[in-house]
Amino acid sequence: MSMGDSKFSNFDNMSLQGIDQDSELIPLLTPEDEEQMNSETLPETLPILPLRNTVLFPGVVIPITAGRDKSIKLIQDANNGS
Repeated sequence: MSMGDSKFSNFDNMSLQGIDQDSELIPLLTPEDEEQMNSETLPETLPILPLRNTVLFPGVVIPITAGRDKSIKLIQDANNGS
């Protein structure tokens, strides 16, 4: 099967509706967690830690390594709420 024949070749039309009924999806957040997250207000400024060769997706938890002083300071400041 070529890439053009795939039902997911057009990313604009890709949705969970196109996945077969036999597929298993494991929700990363419970409905209660999602409701709580949607009701929280976001701060004016969000800290962003750029990472090389790493892609993080929402709701996924993976360990990261921060070795640069300014990266460690950013993480510490974010944990302290400043």
